Amino acid sequence: METTKKIIIALMAIVLMTLGNISENGGGAPSAFAAITTPFSQDGIGSSHIQMRVNGVEGTTFTDYQNWPSEFTKGSSSFAGGVFDGENVWMIPYNADHLVKINSTTGEMTAYNNWPAGFTKGSNAFAGAIFDGTDLWLIPFIENQVIQVNGTTGEMTGYSNWPEGSRGSDQFVGGSFDGTHIWLTPYSGSRLIKLDTRTGEMAAYSSWPNGTILGSYPFYGSIFDGTDIWLIPNNADRLIKIDPSTGDMTGYNNWPSGFTKSADAFSGGTFDGTNIWLIPSNATHVLKIDTTTGDTTGYANWPEGFTKGSGSFAGGVFDGENIWMIPSNSSSLVKVNASTGVMTSHNNWPTGFAKGNNAFLGGVYDGENIWMIPFMADRVLTFGSNTTIDYVHLITDIHVPVSADNASVHLPLNVDVSLNDMTTTSLPVVWDSGDPIFDANTPGDYEFTGDLTLPPGVMNPQKITAEIKIIVSPAIVAEVAQIADIRVQNGTDLTRVSLPSTIAVTLTDKTTENVSVNWDGGTPAYNSRKAGTYRFQGQLDTQIGNPDGVIAEVNVIVRPRPTPPPINIQSTLMANQTLTEEQLDGSTITVNVSDTNFMMSLAPEYFTLQNAPAGLTIREVQRISSSQTEITLAFDGTRLEQDYDLGLMIHNAALTNGYNIVTNNSLTIQRSDIPYKVIVKEGTFEPTKVWTVKLSHEVEISTVQDALYIVDAEGNPIPSTFTSEGSNIFIQPPTENYIDGTYTLYITSKLKNKNGIHLKEPIQMIFTIESIEVL
Repeated sequence: METTKKIIIALMAIVLMTLGNISENGGGAPSAFAAITTPFSQDGIGSSHIQMRVNGVEGTTFTDYQNWPSEFTKGSSSFAGGVFDGENVWMIPYNADHLVKINSTTGEMTAYNNWPAGFTKGSNAFAGAIFDGTDLWLIPFIENQVIQVNGTTGEMTGYSNWPEGSRGSDQFVGGSFDGTHIWLTPYSGSRLIKLDTRTGEMAAYSSWPNGTILGSYPFYGSIFDGTDIWLIPNNADRLIKIDPSTGDMTGYNNWPSGFTKSADAFSGGTFDGTNIWLIPSNATHVLKIDTTTGDTTGYANWPEGFTKGSGSFAGGVFDGENIWMIPSNSSSLVKVNASTGVMTSHNNWPTGFAKGNNAFLGGVYDGENIWMIPFMADRVLTFGSNTTIDYVHLITDIHVPVSADNASVHLPLNVDVSLNDMTTTSLPVVWDSGDPIFDANTPGDYEFTGDLTLPPGVMNPQKITAEIKIIVSPAIVAEVAQIADIRVQNGTDLTRVSLPSTIAVTLTDKTTENVSVNWDGGTPAYNSRKAGTYRFQGQLDTQIGNPDGVIAEVNVIVRPRPTPPPINIQSTLMANQTLTEEQLDGSTITVNVSDTNFMMSLAPEYFTLQNAPAGLTIREVQRISSSQTEITLAFDGTRLEQDYDLGLMIHNAALTNGYNIVTNNSLTIQRSDIPYKVIVKEGTFEPTKVWTVKLSHEVEISTVQDALYIVDAEGNPIPSTFTSEGSNIFIQPPTENYIDGTYTLYITSKLKNKNGIHLKEPIQMIFTIESIEVL
């Protein structure tokens, strides 16, 4: 529909407006509407009559909210504008089937659709609303009723007492509130409608100034400046001012030099206390109109890198310093300084959010942050500071003795607070005089409340305060008696340690009392079988004040365990009379123990070979009996350079007596006498020679580098690179090639094939390098 297309690019954001007391006489003429004496916020399609702060937007962070109510599904073309009731932002349903409220502090959402009896909500239903300080009034776009919503209960009432008996084809985009009447802004049609919020009666006004050309879809929203109502021109050829007491209209079209009024020009506006700002949809400029003189100023100095396109913005909000233009098709949220006209863009969108066309329709300024109302966007966004105080950490009561000097009692200068970003910070606090007023000469409880001093970027919308209590008591604990160290035998259970059940404490009035004490488990935790000193702390169990947390302390000293008698362990070789290098892999040894037993469950890590050659490990262990265990050895074939006397340590995890022990004897491992097979390569070879070693089985690649090496005639190792492919090994020359001389290649028994079999006969190959001179 044409109307739907135009509403997408035209609905506007909430405009903050700060007004002083407004005389009932505006422009010299008597005013029939009620005087507005408190600041209020309005967007071209709505007005929120609440007391507000005007702080300016301090942060530069976008925060998203999409935790929609369970009964609500966010579709397209959902909301058109919103209002603020001082705590919640209400999003006005266009195609959405619910009116949705979002708490500005918690982000929690609530949906309402208890429509009046006989009313059925359709598509393109409402475009904007009024909050009159108590209730919401939903402005109908194509609906036949204005809907009043109780701001506390959500109860709804419909009004359809249209002038001349019918709404006809009139459509409305937003309205203004003069304190008594709601003025519905004509989006389609030529009638401006006034609704009396006290009676529900309606009246129509259509005496447009001479020469006015309304065109189709003439206005998008309106602004109330405290005296007059201003209709924002979309296709109308001029801005229209209405005196709400008489309905008289005045037109303004003295556009600034260089500006040409186009179709679908402006989408809402804001009021800064003096000027009306027209927010551009298709217009090339932001326009400012002085409400006193009617003078108009244009601004088109767009931020660097920003391109002004069509359908750019859908409303704007004023934060006391700047105009913030809400992006519809625009790629950025754009700020205009109300004093200088300088513009700044922001598009650091939250993670996961994709800014599309017709994203937002209207916004709300809540005194701290800007809320952008989603039309096509899938979520609500805020801009500004997203750091707020969650709670003040609990502050311990202060106990002081009676007759203390008031000046000697110090309240904390700072308190710890938790923020909504899950961090903790310390903030200064200003305390009151106490309730009742503090008097250190009078015993009792005194409760103090402290106002937090906020740093830039941290908000306290819930007005959270710090609380502390000073308790003036007759006397408090000053110190406890010292307790001598307690010494116990190794193995003494804690229940048998004579920790005192009471202790003498000295109070601030110099008197002494015996009080009960509750002991902790010691530091480190008490272990009856581990010698050492354990520090016990005891909390005093008494009604006497103990604000300093005085505790009792005592050392419990566990004496060392007596030295155990010696244990003899015998080891015996099984399966071979001697352990040799060739037969070492898979050999077994048996360990016998006396004066202790093996545990039922054993593992290789419970045993450690001592003085073992490289490559020898424990493969598995098997418990034969309580005094006998068999150990199977694993050997990787590394050549032995000498005989080894093999010993064994048995760890305490393997034995029932809980001690580490070493076998009394050792076993000899004999080095193999297998000689190297010596091969002498006849002739001489070039310095770039690549050797190929061909074997009968495929080589285990991981063993090649350690199994082969080359030395020169003096025995110096030659850096070499060894690679393999299948059963072949390739030996590359050094990086700078061989120099003339004799070399020896060693292929040791560390070399394995894919089946894990070691080379049975090591090889020693001698070769000679000689450079060839070219004449």
